[in-house]
Amino acid sequence: MIWAAPGAAAQLPDEARRLGATRALLVSDRGLLATGTPERLQRMLEGAGVRCAVYADVMAEPSAEWLDPVSR
Repeated sequence: MIWAAPGAAAQLPDEARRLGATRALLVSDRGLLATGTPERLQRMLEGAGVRCAVYADVMAEPSAEWLDPVSR
């Protein structure tokens, strides 16, 4: 699930509970990882009882051609 909206991060634990999530994967690039945001979101999810891993080995600003096979 890709979820982006103003204030979305604050709603993440409630949304995970609503969906019945027990596990999550946060996908990031290394630049965002350096800001600490993925780890903050990971702590929020784990505080809501959702096991969470962070994967940060993706291309920053990927091209549409790169994303096309990933979206299938």
